[in-house]
Amino acid sequence: MSAAQIHSLLDRFNRSTSAALWGGFCAGYLVGMIGLEPNLGPVRQHSGIVTSLCVLPEYRGQKIAMALMNHLMDSARRNPQLESLVLEVSETAVAAIRLYRKVGFKETGREPKALAFGDQRFDLIRMSLFV
Repeated sequence: MSAAQIHSLLDRFNRSTSAALWGGFCAGYLVGMIGLEPNLGPVRQHSGIVTSLCVLPEYRGQKIAMALMNHLMDSARRNPQLESLVLEVSETAVAAIRLYRKVGFKETGREPKALAFGDQRFDLIRMSLFV
């Protein structure tokens, strides 16, 4: 993530009264993060949106993402308003998809060629989990 993207993300979470952002730390340094945002509106408020899971490249493979995901899921299970979690992930994020499946997320939809990186197009996968 760029500095501008991080600033925008932190600003969005700072302004929310119901979203949460957790960090993963190693030796006092932030090396990963994950967010949980509410779905807004009366017909969707029972569902939370998993956002912003990322771990610095040099810290990947150390189960930091799994620890962050488990913490988020534990928090969601303690929230009586939440019945499910949803997320979106690029088809190219193979390690993330593997993690999401490992903790119980199931693919619920796919938007073909939804993501554009230069001339390349990639599918966006939607996944969900009942908590």
